[in-house]
Amino acid sequence: MLSNIRPYFKKAWLANRQGGCCNDVLVVRPDGIDAKYLFAALSTDAFFDYVTKGAKGTKMPRGDKDHIMRYPILRFDNEQNIGSLIFNLNHRISLLQKQVKKLESIAQLIYDYWFTQFDFPDENGKPYRQSGGKMVYSKELKREIPDGWGVETLGDVCKIKLGGTPDTKNDAYWDGDIPWLSSAEIACNPVLSSEKYITEEGQKHSATEWSPSGSVALSITRYLRAAILGVDSCFNQSVVTLEENDLLKKEYLYPLVLSQIPRYLVLRTGAQQPHINKEVVAETIFVLPPMDVLNNYYKIVKPLYQKIITSAKKAKLLNELRDWLLPMLVNGQVKVS
Repeated sequence: MLSNIRPYFKKAWLANRQGGCCNDVLVVRPDGIDAKYLFAALSTDAFFDYVTKGAKGTKMPRGDKDHIMRYPILRFDNEQNIGSLIFNLNHRISLLQKQVKKLESIAQLIYDYWFTQFDFPDENGKPYRQSGGKMVYSKELKREIPDGWGVETLGDVCKIKLGGTPDTKNDAYWDGDIPWLSSAEIACNPVLSSEKYITEEGQKHSATEWSPSGSVALSITRYLRAAILGVDSCFNQSVVTLEENDLLKKEYLYPLVLSQIPRYLVLRTGAQQPHINKEVVAETIFVLPPMDVLNNYYKIVKPLYQKIITSAKKAKLLNELRDWLLPMLVNGQVKVS
């Protein structure tokens, strides 16, 4: 099944169930050709470039069916092996991506249980609040919090940075080896790569900032999203980062920032480019648990976050391997025994 609207988005799906579709989807039924191999051949950049060149319309271009049907597909004796290889790679990538989402859900649930409901294990291993743990009213947070816990602002307890953009007309600032992120690249957690790279000169002669792997990035323009940096990165002015430290590590900062996004959305200003600024993040008030509670929490969730990053990196590597192999397989440059 091929998305026939805006074909440059390169959307193809090998259906695994019965159903219907709208008129912006083309259904390609295999006839005398292995379905998985056909899917592989129609998943290449070469195919979608071909479709895009023949598309009609400007704002919402649609592929031309007659043009698409003339796309040449090479045939091989081992089509089934080629199709199965690509299918298995896609399946493995999908499993890893699902694992990342599942682990994130578990980690978020633990954070909410400990620091929103305040049912972290007490000295007897029982849920603190449910077991009658002492609560006191916080004027700053306008709610009850466990006795002995503090209230701080993010700007007072961690380093927060706002990015910038090197001069795009200066070639000496670009195509270096330093990842440089835009707000759109904060959509997936963790962030493992960037579309653009800058040089040391570009970093030195601009307002961009650099943050190490493990920092929490927040896009502050339009769609507010958070992600953990899996690589050392610079970033533009639509991104702020919160750098972890001995007190607040990414395992606490990331779910904390996620929990604040609904409030940040309400605080956005601007019509065409609704946004928040760095100060809104820095002035965020939150409850600060004692160090012993934080350490116990880190012991539990740190392996989950390590697994999230490891699984995401595996998915990225398999994705790159598939994209490298795919055009060579369907062009006959590589054979599958």
